[in-house]
Amino acid sequence: QDIATPVPSPQMAQASGKPYPKLKRGHGVYMRQCAQCHEHRIPSSATLPEWHDKVSAMSMRAGISKEEERDLQIYLGEFSDR
Repeated sequence: QDIATPVPSPQMAQASGKPYPKLKRGHGVYMRQCAQCHEHRIPSSATLPEWHDKVSAMSMRAGISKEEERDLQIYLGEFSDR
């Protein structure tokens, strides 16, 4: 099942234990880079290792810096089937 691309909130950060600025930056990277080719939906069935592999593989092609890649990993990790 897919979910719409959620905008991070302070409440999401508090519930996840992840820093709000990193979630917000990861969302920005997704919307600016990933959403150019991919739908504005996040598949919720991916595991953390699957997200890591997918993002790592696409980052170079998409021109995403290592810092942006880390923030994107944190953001996408919130929606994974751990």
